[in-house]
Amino acid sequence: MKCAPAETDFLVIGAGVAGLRAAIELAAAGRVVVLAKRELKDSATQLAQGGIAAALSDEDEIGLHLQDTLNAGDGLCNPDAARYWWKKVQSASKN
Repeated sequence: MKCAPAETDFLVIGAGVAGLRAAIELAAAGRVVVLAKRELKDSATQLAQGGIAAALSDEDEIGLHLQDTLNAGDGLCNPDAARYWWKKVQSASKN
C-alpha cells in the first residue's frame, strides 16, 4: 500500500467514475485523498452498462428487455423497480 498523507480535508472511498468526479469537485475546497481497492483501473465503472434499452421494432422480443436488465444487474436490481422503469421506457419510446 502506498503511503497516504497524515492529514486530509476529504477522504473519497472508491476510485470509479463517481469517486473521481467527487474528488475533482472537492479539490477546490481542500486536500483530497482517494482510496482505491488496488489499482485505479480496478473499479466497477468499466463493467457498468449504462443506457436505456427499449424494444423499438416489431422484430424485438419485448419481454427479453426486462430480463436483460435483471441479468445485467447480477442480482443487484430490484425486480419491481426494473419492471416499473422498463414499462416507462416502453411507453415513452412509442411517443
